Amino acid sequence: DVKAEGGVEVLGLPSLQLSIRDSSDPAEIGRQMTYTLRIRNGGTLVANGVDIIADIPRQMKILRAVGPSGKATIDGNRVTFPSLD
Repeated sequence: DVKAEGGVEVLGLPSLQLSIRDSSDPAEIGRQMTYTLRIRNGGTLVANGVDIIADIPRQMKILRAVGPSGKATIDGNRVTFPSLD
């Protein structure tokens, strides 16, 4: 008869949830609007090195983008926010 034992440490998981909210609906041609992205970690572990990249439809023009870790990079219709722990 062979017997073996082992231990397991359960650390948990990060669980990121994304919500997007617009300042007005429907969007009107020629008018400015704001989109707010919120990322929430509902998990039991910290989420490190979170990158947020948003692609905007070509019918829209990005004027500026800011996040909790500073100003975002705008490249055409793509917004890249600095990594966040």
